[in-house]
Amino acid sequence: MKKIISAFLLGAAIVSTGCEKEKVFYEDQLNVNGAKSGAGFGLPNNDPLALTVEAASTTITEAITAFLSGNNKGNATVTVAVDESLVETYNADNGTDFMVMPSDVYSIPSSITINGGSGSADASFDIQKLLEYGTSAAIGFKITAVSGATSYVMPGNSQIVVTIKVKNPYEGDYASKGYFFHPSSPRAIARDKFVATIDPNTSEAELGDLGGSNYFFDFDTDGSTVGNWQPIGSAPAAPASGFMTLDNPAGIGTYPGPGGFTSDIYNNTYDAANGIFWLHYGYGVGSSGQTGYTRQVYEKLTIK
Repeated sequence: MKKIISAFLLGAAIVSTGCEKEKVFYEDQLNVNGAKSGAGFGLPNNDPLALTVEAASTTITEAITAFLSGNNKGNATVTVAVDESLVETYNADNGTDFMVMPSDVYSIPSSITINGGSGSADASFDIQKLLEYGTSAAIGFKITAVSGATSYVMPGNSQIVVTIKVKNPYEGDYASKGYFFHPSSPRAIARDKFVATIDPNTSEAELGDLGGSNYFFDFDTDGSTVGNWQPIGSAPAAPASGFMTLDNPAGIGTYPGPGGFTSDIYNNTYDAANGIFWLHYGYGVGSSGQTGYTRQVYEKLTIK
């Protein structure tokens, strides 16, 4: 299952969590009388530039800003270089597991020109290329030198880790309610679930209440239609698991009959207006289709 690192989402395509911190830091530094003049990024080393983007995005750009501290409003040029080891350090310090962003995903400026105290240059990221590797990644880079108004690099502001989390419109926390029909342990389902992004149309979710046993499935959402079942982890390979259109075709004795859990209600659809998935799926080890599914789930997922 994809491990998703949460970030903040604001707007349709991209949000950066660093801009306001940069502004405050500039103001603090520029008002320090007699502070040693130096060049640095707008974020302290331990604060990531965290981006969340929609999975339908193509190439995005993000301004990387550098500045001169103290009362120095002169000009300078900072040299920037990628340092992948910063991602490993960031993961260790924050308990995350971001993969190092592959080199064909990003383009980082090699230098930033500072005029009048601050300057910026764009980094770019190919989101569709990133999705070929996964849905979250990070890359680190640092200032290696500065020339012009100062030669001093501020050590506490010389490194940046950019984290990117990609999400499709269906990702989020859902309230799961329904029933798991089983030959020996039928049970109601009432739990919280996370639906994760795989690509712009594909999501991943826990199968029934068996996530602890590594049962998951991927599925596509096309308008109001849910389909293209793909078993993940310990879930039986298709056709021994999948979406269902029949009610109790395997004749499970614990199925109570019509009473709310029927395929006309749980019809593998998505209600976009209310953020609700109506799902009906099952499995039967060694079966060739739903007529052999001795375990079946009726499930309503409602976005929280």
